Amino acid sequence: MYMDKRDDYKQTIMNMETVLAKLLTLDHSMSEQQLDMQIPQLLEQIGEYTQSDRVYFFDWASPDCRIYRNTYEWCKEGVYSLQERMQKIYVQMIPCWQKRFEQGDCVWIANIDDVQNEMPFEYELLQMRGVHTAIVVPVMSQNHLNGFMGLDNPGTEFGQLAAKLLQDAGTHISYIREYHRTMQKERGQMKLLAQAFEEAQKAHVAKSEFLSRMSHNIRMPLNDIIGKQGNGYYTSAYNVYNILLILSSYSMPVAISKMISARLAKGEYENCRRILKAGLLYATVTGGLAAIILWFGSDFFAGLIKTPYSSYALKTLAPTIWIMAYLGVLRGYFQGTGTMIPTAVSQILEQIVNAIVSVVAAGLLFHVGEGMNAAQGAKNYSYALGAAGGTIGTGAGALTAFIFFIFLTAKSGRSVLKQRIATEELSEEAAKYARRKLTKLRNKHLTLTTMRMYNKNVGINIFANDE
Repeated sequence: MYMDKRDDYKQTIMNMETVLAKLLTLDHSMSEQQLDMQIPQLLEQIGEYTQSDRVYFFDWASPDCRIYRNTYEWCKEGVYSLQERMQKIYVQMIPCWQKRFEQGDCVWIANIDDVQNEMPFEYELLQMRGVHTAIVVPVMSQNHLNGFMGLDNPGTEFGQLAAKLLQDAGTHISYIREYHRTMQKERGQMKLLAQAFEEAQKAHVAKSEFLSRMSHNIRMPLNDIIGKQGNGYYTSAYNVYNILLILSSYSMPVAISKMISARLAKGEYENCRRILKAGLLYATVTGGLAAIILWFGSDFFAGLIKTPYSSYALKTLAPTIWIMAYLGVLRGYFQGTGTMIPTAVSQILEQIVNAIVSVVAAGLLFHVGEGMNAAQGAKNYSYALGAAGGTIGTGAGALTAFIFFIFLTAKSGRSVLKQRIATEELSEEAAKYARRKLTKLRNKHLTLTTMRMYNKNVGINIFANDE
């Protein structure tokens, strides 16, 4: 008697460890398809361990959570399968079970005749399935009912332990399935993102070619108007302008974009607006300071580069530095929210206005300079003012882009951010799943150890009773 119980106890421990080991293998599944092949094997192990006729797993068949379907099933040899007939189980067909499931409670029926009056609908369902005893447990995930899992005619000695095992197995199956589905959606989004990136690269190349041709088309008529000497003043002024632009705000779009995208990834949406305000304040200080230095130091810089007449072009470029500082912040903000369209549109508008205004202003100021040459007996004012007219086009183009961004920010800046927030929700959910997965993996060994200790204590009690 004592040896028989001890052997039964050892076999029970071995069967439990086999079930738990099989449950842990689900974590190594690479896809939902592979998981679908492993779950029936797990159900078989549970069925053999609990000596049940049938083990089944139901999940929702409808998005409104009103219909269950029998997703997985295992039947003992000689027991017929009911899976095909159980694809539409309405919650109205199991009202008592549904109420308990929603409360997170298990259903343990030792004899269906005892629940005929208490659970008439469930009684008919169980009787149709040829069930005498049953254990049914809810499958919960994130405090949400995802389905239920059950045993038909389990061994009488496995009641509470079988219910706990079913609940853990069902929750784990549901979790792994959700994880794979989320990862599949993520992979689909990554594929779409890669396609969008490729299209964006092509659009960027096309935009760059357009801007390059536009810049070349600007220089040709401009060179015809101001000549080589005027072009020298124009180029000299641009060299000084570029240095001050780099020092004041050249890296602003990249810096703002990285900070905005980093805050969006963390869900710190209010901080994105704070970054925008801080960036505009920074642009006001650095851009304004650079503009003042260039305006009042134009004669100094012109003398430093040994082209005194380029001071006119330098003064006309001074306000442009301030405008470009603001442009850098706004372009970086929209890039950080995941859209490059405002930047591309603003650059095209900037070049178009630049092309028109540069040629027109250069021609007008060149003639003004010719009048000054005639009045003062000089010959360089026409070239100097013509170069200044060319740089006016740069400022006009930047101002046009700035106005475009002001309009865009006022009208749709918030909606763009909200749209980006919406697209981040799935990624945030995936991150939560990943964190829960790590927690599950850490807890699994603890669960296995606890079950062994529990079974060991049961065995000790059995042996103590025998003695």
